[in-house]
Amino acid sequence: MRSVQVDISDPGVTQTLMSGSRPSICRESDGTLHCTYFKWFDTAPIWRIMHGYSSDNGDTWTIEEVATLPADGSAWIMDPSICIDSSDNIYIIWERRNGTTRYLECVRWNGISWTDEAIISWTSSDSNERAYNNAAVDDLDTIHVVFKVTVGGTESLCHIKRNGAWDGSYTIIVSDSSLRADFIALAVDGTGDLHLVYRQVVGSDYILYHRTYTTIWSSATEVVSSTSLIVISDFVADSSDNLHLVYWLASPTLRSYYKTKPSGSSWGSPELIVDENLSTILALDTSQVIKAANYNGSVSGTNKVRMLKDAGTYWLPGIPQSMAADVDALSRWSSLHHLFPTGNQGLTATDEAIFVANVYAKP
Repeated sequence: MRSVQVDISDPGVTQTLMSGSRPSICRESDGTLHCTYFKWFDTAPIWRIMHGYSSDNGDTWTIEEVATLPADGSAWIMDPSICIDSSDNIYIIWERRNGTTRYLECVRWNGISWTDEAIISWTSSDSNERAYNNAAVDDLDTIHVVFKVTVGGTESLCHIKRNGAWDGSYTIIVSDSSLRADFIALAVDGTGDLHLVYRQVVGSDYILYHRTYTTIWSSATEVVSSTSLIVISDFVADSSDNLHLVYWLASPTLRSYYKTKPSGSSWGSPELIVDENLSTILALDTSQVIKAANYNGSVSGTNKVRMLKDAGTYWLPGIPQSMAADVDALSRWSSLHHLFPTGNQGLTATDEAIFVANVYAKP
């Protein structure tokens, strides 16, 4: 396993490079790695959406801007996600805020040039709302985006798709004044069905729910609930339609757990992965075996990443690895995302694990 530095923040700029939404890295058919993130600059436009690509498996990267904050009064652009269809068209999707108006926007790479695509806009009643968009591509090359909107004080989890062109409106999956769906994860199984896991707060309970989409969204199935804080870490589906989820729970101490849903069955019992970590990401190797990378920023004050894997009955402790010397701190809330993909998930052909972490520039 190795860490990869794609970019570094400008001198004097203290904000992190943020990968934002899922997925933040993917691979096209010729093996080229692509990642997206948003970056602060000390000159206008301050907010910019970035794209990096590497043809040497992450050793070197070419960086380009694909979107900047327009001079129309917009406050920010952020939280990009990236996905690639079977024809190697690349889609980078992000959100923009201008007053009370929110926008989902997209650029598409067709192998020659980038094309701007407006997706949808809405008027938000929450001045601090973030859409937390997640993107995925199904087996028919339909692009799916799930995101959050807040209208009239009610939060809704919404779905919009692109099948040749973007839908003219979004579909509401679920609405609730206490939805708090700021943790969302999408996965596509081997038959092309879309799976969604999201968090909802009901009274004093934090609940993770699962829904499936073929042509309509299914009713919600409870995955796990607790009176303590629950945060989704990652979610993948394997080629046999089995679902794999990792999340962390804040009681009695911070602990990472794994749950699986075998195809045609119910969600199983949680398995404790490790007793000290906040962020865990999943990937499938070429044999469809689940592997995980796990971040801990509190081991003797040093950032550590370890590899773990599901051996069928237990999790193997990985060897902690210190991050690169120029890494000063990792962002706990968005340090690791769903990575290592061949296409949109899975390790490389050699099963080498590559991840990109958000970092601060070390003075």
